[in-house]
Amino acid sequence: MVFDSHRNRVVLFAGDRPQQQPTLLSDTWEWNGSVWVQVATAGPDKRASHSMAFDEHRGVTVMFGGANISGRLADTWEWDGSIWRRVEDGTSGPSRRVGAAMAYDLDHQRSVVFGGSGTNPPWYSDTWVWDGQYWDILNTSGPTARTGAYLAYMCASHYMLMAGGSGFAPFSDLQWQLRDIADFPSDGPRAERYPSCESFYSYAKKNRVISFSPPLVPLGASGIGLRVTFESLPNGSICATPNFSSFNGARMWVGEEVLQSGQQSGVFKLQTDPLFRDWTTVPGGVIHVSDCNIVPCATYTIQSISDVDYPLGTYSTPLLLSTAPAWGDVVASNDPVPPNGVVNISDVAAIVDCFKDIPGAPPKSWCDLVPDNVTHQMNLVVNISDVAAGVDAFRGRTYSLSGPTAPSACP
Repeated sequence: MVFDSHRNRVVLFAGDRPQQQPTLLSDTWEWNGSVWVQVATAGPDKRASHSMAFDEHRGVTVMFGGANISGRLADTWEWDGSIWRRVEDGTSGPSRRVGAAMAYDLDHQRSVVFGGSGTNPPWYSDTWVWDGQYWDILNTSGPTARTGAYLAYMCASHYMLMAGGSGFAPFSDLQWQLRDIADFPSDGPRAERYPSCESFYSYAKKNRVISFSPPLVPLGASGIGLRVTFESLPNGSICATPNFSSFNGARMWVGEEVLQSGQQSGVFKLQTDPLFRDWTTVPGGVIHVSDCNIVPCATYTIQSISDVDYPLGTYSTPLLLSTAPAWGDVVASNDPVPPNGVVNISDVAAIVDCFKDIPGAPPKSWCDLVPDNVTHQMNLVVNISDVAAGVDAFRGRTYSLSGPTAPSACP
């Protein structure tokens, strides 16, 4: 059973019902939030103990293996919401098995399978990935061989977490981070994805916020600093934005969190000196940066460095992030996807939907257009001021904030 985030459906295929005839099933059901609906009776053979994951990039449910009355299986099937298709016959991927752990790797856009139970050997410890066309083996070592484990993709940390299972002994309290095994990204900031971890959409652009996931603190270090370089700030002739171009090339660091009424806001401001800490402890695992130096139509790079390497050590590979190309541009026309450079009624409607907390509305980090305090910092709260700012942008009124007086201090 998996969740199809494109169609907002829970997908259930087949299974075993002991003490009843027939014991094995081959039907497909979907739960739409209110009722179960049987959507197919044709497709894969009857089976149980198979593995499933939802491919966010291609929008299909992937199923592997399992067992029927003849024995264990190794074929691969995909369900697109209408029909099942067998996409691999079991000759070039993982061997026949049941109870393999399976989840979707959002960063590399592939399904990951670990372990499971065979006949010889009785348990596996290999890791395989399915990209929609081919199976590839990544590793044959790592966690102890097992079956029935749970595997999940960790959005904030960008790795797979596996827990439990059984083999020569039960593994009820053992957890493994399948970071190295599954070839996950190197240490460095990573762009946030819209609208949530389950999305297939491309990286988001905001008007006044840059957002990214932090890397892990390397061994031997107590914290990392996050450096922000102003690569390309607008000159005032575009986007109805004041002239910020004199600050191109300036460098600042992600600093303290902005507090709202003494409470955490999830938004961090910039400062001149590095702040070394474990940034992965940020609630939600995503850092939102905003102050008077984060403006529309601008480009920034983010790099990390550990406290033991600063100041002369090696920085991580730069992550390039851009803010929305027009003041008030929140979505593309008639579709909640990244901005398209035009401010129209679709943008106003999107901001209103976010203000009303309507399901499916763009993230608050897109729609928080104006600051709610004198330091020009966002707080990821969408209120009536942001709705009014969206209407102003739609009417062609200029950007409502003045430029920074200096990179080192905001007015």
